[in-house]
Amino acid sequence: MASTLTADNGSISGSSGLKWAGDASGVLALQTGAGTNALVLNANGSATFSNNIIFNGGTNGILFNNNTSGVQTESVLNDYETGTWTPGAAAQSGTLTSYTSGGYYTKVGNLVTVFGYIRIGTPGTAANDLIINNLPFAVANNSGYFRNLGTANESQNTGTFYQSFTYVSNTIYVATPSNGGITWTTNYTYNFQIAYNSTF
Repeated sequence: MASTLTADNGSISGSSGLKWAGDASGVLALQTGAGTNALVLNANGSATFSNNIIFNGGTNGILFNNNTSGVQTESVLNDYETGTWTPGAAAQSGTLTSYTSGGYYTKVGNLVTVFGYIRIGTPGTAANDLIINNLPFAVANNSGYFRNLGTANESQNTGTFYQSFTYVSNTIYVATPSNGGITWTTNYTYNFQIAYNSTF
């Protein structure tokens, strides 16, 4: 754009303040004192930012609903996050002696998708389902009648597929589709993924 400076903000003089600039095509820019565009409003209505858009927590976010009277909170995207997490592991019965684990997650609004693995070290007396805990966000609607279903498999040795699901508490269960337990064997690695709604 032709960034011809037409005015400054009137409160900070010199090269330290924000200024606005525009041209005949209808483009408007908010600039730093050095002339760098911080925000450009294009003639077609789109906006270009030079850095992150930061919202002040709470329910503030991006509104996907142009009905400004009586805005529904479900129309506001107020969170996006990615990161890593360390899954905890236990057995439905008996005691798992040792294991290693790792994982990552993506959270969009209150929808959390987690990926991870559990590699059995020493199975000890572990039996039945694999129970995974230490989720990055608490599970919502976690009654006994509500399940979030995902998949899992033992990839390193057998390639056997399992189901993963959450219910009752903030844990993931890994079992066969008929609710049978996993195979508790040294170096067996269980990869899993599941999406669920969080409480926030």
